[in-house]
Amino acid sequence: MPLANPSPSRWAKAGYIRKVTKGRDFYVAGTSPRGGDAMKKIVAVAVLAAMTMLGAVAAAYADGRHRVDGRQQEEVSSAQYHILLGQCRFGDTAGARAQCRTDVKRNYRIGARNPDLDCRTYSSVSVCGELTLSPREQACVSESVGGGLTFRRAEVECYAFG
Repeated sequence: MPLANPSPSRWAKAGYIRKVTKGRDFYVAGTSPRGGDAMKKIVAVAVLAAMTMLGAVAAAYADGRHRVDGRQQEEVSSAQYHILLGQCRFGDTAGARAQCRTDVKRNYRIGARNPDLDCRTYSSVSVCGELTLSPREQACVSESVGGGLTFRRAEVECYAFG
């Protein structure tokens, strides 16, 4: 922004250039013999720093493991991934089944077998990970555990067979 009629020596020392427009003196930022390139250098350093930071962020997300929300996708074997997708067929509604498939695709990726993923099979039904049970299924689990089944078996059977 031009400054109207400032003290010439003060502004010239700061690297401003004198311009005369319609008989008035103006000093504008720019190159001067006294080193007005300082602003250009500051901007160049700021741009370089921003590019460096963006490059580091891009490199962190380039491996495909990180998501926008900051969480990392879990690596699971192909068999574990197919079990995770397959267990979505037991959702109560079409919306629940679709949400389950979306969650699996967002949270897991095929790679090495994950020994920490809790996979189990009861009554020929295989599931992995934490199961999201409806209130009806939770009541079924409580009743089955009361009847003598283990919690893990009751959880899988109630999830699959309701």
